[in-house]
Amino acid sequence: MDGTGRVLVVAREDKGERIQAALTGRCDAEVTVESDVDTAIDRLSGADCVVAAADCDGTRETLLQRVRDRDASLPVVLFAEREQVVDGSVDTGITSYVERADGYNALAEAVERVLDVGTAGRSPGSTTDATTSTTDATTSTTDNNQLASVLEEATAELIKAETVEGVCEVAVEAAERVLGLPSIGIHLRADDGSFPPETVSEITRERLDGDVYAFESDGVIADIYASGEPRRVPAGESEETIPQVEVLVVPLERHGVLVASPPMADPHVDEPSKVARLLGTIVEAALDRVERERSLERLHETTRELMAAESESAVAEVTVDAARDVLGLEQNAVHLYDAEEEVLAPVAVSEATRAVLGGEPPRFERGDSLAWEVYEEGDPAVFKDVHDAEPLQNPDTEIRSELIVPLGSRGVFLAGTTTVADFDDSTVALAKLLASNVERALERAAREGALRRRERELERTNQRLEEFASVVSHDLRTPLSVATGNLELVAEECDSDHLAAIERAHDRMDELIDDLLTLAREGRSVGDLTTVDLGALAQSVWEPLSGGRLVLEDPGTVEADEGRLRALLENLLVNAVEHAGPDATVRIGRTDDGGFYLEDDGPGLPTDDPDRLFEYGYTDSEEGTGLGLAIVRRVAEAHDWTVSAAEGDAGARFEVRPEDP
Repeated sequence: MDGTGRVLVVAREDKGERIQAALTGRCDAEVTVESDVDTAIDRLSGADCVVAAADCDGTRETLLQRVRDRDASLPVVLFAEREQVVDGSVDTGITSYVERADGYNALAEAVERVLDVGTAGRSPGSTTDATTSTTDATTSTTDNNQLASVLEEATAELIKAETVEGVCEVAVEAAERVLGLPSIGIHLRADDGSFPPETVSEITRERLDGDVYAFESDGVIADIYASGEPRRVPAGESEETIPQVEVLVVPLERHGVLVASPPMADPHVDEPSKVARLLGTIVEAALDRVERERSLERLHETTRELMAAESESAVAEVTVDAARDVLGLEQNAVHLYDAEEEVLAPVAVSEATRAVLGGEPPRFERGDSLAWEVYEEGDPAVFKDVHDAEPLQNPDTEIRSELIVPLGSRGVFLAGTTTVADFDDSTVALAKLLASNVERALERAAREGALRRRERELERTNQRLEEFASVVSHDLRTPLSVATGNLELVAEECDSDHLAAIERAHDRMDELIDDLLTLAREGRSVGDLTTVDLGALAQSVWEPLSGGRLVLEDPGTVEADEGRLRALLENLLVNAVEHAGPDATVRIGRTDDGGFYLEDDGPGLPTDDPDRLFEYGYTDSEEGTGLGLAIVRRVAEAHDWTVSAAEGDAGARFEVRPEDP
């Protein structure tokens, strides 16, 4: 306490002495005891606070009212048994009430709080009556400033709190200072609708012998929570208010209630609930902040789960669980777009949704629901009451509030409740954040799903190629070898012009078998990739070819299976020599996207449709197999490359590029 206060105690001498001892030992105050009410009233001008013991003769009938008549702003602390407090005591404006059962220390704490708030605005010896309204106004304003200072201090402490438990502990301490009440408790709403205690003051715990109870889900406290308006609950109105004393209940929106006793009567505001309401708003904001930060952290963890999900249905299941467990949206579902049937089909649904709907949710068709409307427009929407919105698919639905957030082109996320206007801005913002992460996860799952399907198809293709290679290797080469051997025997026994044609046919068949085996082998997935010097590899492939000139225009390196890349270069270079002639000049260089090109100075492309060059069996030469460039394409595809042909500056130009540069 700043400065020295003056406390006037009105009590019987024996009790007055005990009160004086307690206050002197605890408060920095000058304490005077007076047992006679008339004398006490005459000494009010020198007091900053009055402590009235209810068993002092005349207290119940005259003291409180006479104090108010003399000085309406003078704080009064009543120290009494509950049954000694008359019904009109609050109306006469006591500042704080302390039950004698709580002891002299509790009384000293109450007086100390009153002096901390009140003395800054009171001058020693000042009196207030009808002729001193200016002093009254000054005192009231100063006291309110002091109260504002206490609230600011409490707000600063609440901002620092990092957990719900921390906020509640700070809030209880702040409520004791702001409301001037020693018995404070914060009860947070549980999933079953009850209000178990989160944090209570030490006096409350002592008063209840450590047995702090939870308020029921259908009692008076629950009604006040639902109303959102602070209210006094008189003693005996509810069996929940244990012990049976009057309490002040302040709802903490979405979170729970603050319960204080005994009641407060603040002379500086029109209604006692205004200060309590302001404190409640501050506590609500602090709890909102902590819960929002905790939800953001948990949503971050959920994002990792979303990105680890391997399918769109798995992503949807994680979304439903996160909306329920992190955002508290018990009734929610994910509907994804089915392109074949052109509907938004339910893929993942919470059990609470099934319970409300009596089964699985419907499939939304174009134009028949709010969900489809939001999906097409692409903007999140909150419906305070779906019964007032169009188009409503089911007019008999129990759902009243609904939140719908589009998931890009993938579908929509829906959440609903059976209460009107049940979604606040914070919940909507977090739902949008979740939906944004879900949209990315769905895109990734779809992309990876397509890749897995492609890999499975490639595996099936490779198996068929293996079977084909086996047939070519065994069932064709063996009879060809027999035919070649017998041809040699026939050539030894007779001389015929037809034997040379048969030998050329055998050679042609052998060449076709080699190319087919190469095609089957190069169609498989590539092995380990290494950094290959493209120029050096091309030079080694070129050397066995007769004539011509190879010009390397800084082709650089490429990540590839070196054996497969050699087969690709062999077929491209052989194709260039065959079409451009033995004296051809072939240039190899790098494209601007990390690929490479091969260009000759021959007559150009033999067709107006370059893609035909890569078809199986296409050739413009009687001696060609039509498989060389098909092999080139197979090798390129195995590396996730593309290959194309075009007219170059001098002849034909082939470009090999990465699919996603």
